[in-house]
Amino acid sequence: MPYKRRLRLLLVASTHPEWAEEARAIATKIGAARIEPRAAARVSVDKEEWADLVLTVDAAARDELPDLPHRVQVRHLDLTRATDPHARRQVIEEHLRGILGGLRLMARSDGNH
Repeated sequence: MPYKRRLRLLLVASTHPEWAEEARAIATKIGAARIEPRAAARVSVDKEEWADLVLTVDAAARDELPDLPHRVQVRHLDLTRATDPHARRQVIEEHLRGILGGLRLMARSDGNH
């Protein structure tokens, strides 16, 4: 089955909400054709209904994550090791490019280039 819509990516950061917003901006810049990103400080019912993938970017968000529907995948990106803004942006971009690569592979396997 071809993927007919963009991946709905929810980026969550409780302690550092600016990190989620920064990741959203990067995702929009590099993956707008394949990713529909949103940033949040917490996951609420309306957001969990919307998301295909939840990516927490700080430990508090990961620890506070509610039980999500089985169809929603969850990943954690540890940004605490990125000690300066440039390093943080680089880590975010590398991770998002990995997600984009996976989406391209899935599309190819479905014959939907």
